Amino acid sequence: MKKFTKKMITFFAVMIVIAVFASAKQVKAAEKAYSLSLPNKSGATMCCMIIDKNCQNVLFPGSKLKNMDVISFTSSKPSVAKTFVSKDFTYKIKNNERKRGGFYLKKTGTAKLTMTYRLNNKVKKMVINLIVIKYTNPLKTFAIDGKNYANVFNKVTIYGASYKIIPKSGHTYKFAVKPKKDWKVSSVKAYGSKKQLKNAKKITLPKGATTIDIKVKYKNMRIDNLETFTGFTQ
Repeated sequence: MKKFTKKMITFFAVMIVIAVFASAKQVKAAEKAYSLSLPNKSGATMCCMIIDKNCQNVLFPGSKLKNMDVISFTSSKPSVAKTFVSKDFTYKIKNNERKRGGFYLKKTGTAKLTMTYRLNNKVKKMVINLIVIKYTNPLKTFAIDGKNYANVFNKVTIYGASYKIIPKSGHTYKFAVKPKKDWKVSSVKAYGSKKQLKNAKKITLPKGATTIDIKVKYKNMRIDNLETFTGFTQ
């Protein structure tokens, strides 16, 4: 393996496209924001890990609720999760502006979030049961070519983490991903591929940035705010 340059092993973060912003102010606000999928039904449970207390977690609806316009968003425990209705992340659908709800994670615990919104000229409510846990590295093994890189997950940002490896592109390497106790790896996919790799013995890495999307569960709860992890090949 070739000697790495400082530039090549710089810590890279996975950037997330949050929405189409209409002003420089909105773009600036997006720099410390994380996009979460809003549940389609009231009463759903979301589990998040405290990664950055200053991060705005903005909820964006799927196709069934895409036209919703948030009126209010409240938290039963602001000390655990502080809610807000976002003005910075509004965008237009058919020339009509739609506001989105979001929250800041403050400390571990549980909170009931209540969102009031307008959809198809009707006012409706949605309740989200939020569970907030402390961030912890979910992986015991993240091995490529026989080397375990699991320690890169000890500390992450809202955009995920990066592993400092530069294997040759196009080559096939031994590969293994294993979770720690109480954790389960539900999905592992390399960028641009639909193939599941969570039980794969080998992996072929493409040229350039290599993003591996890892989804995990903690005690059977999906972690909603864990992002992808990226490295570079040569």
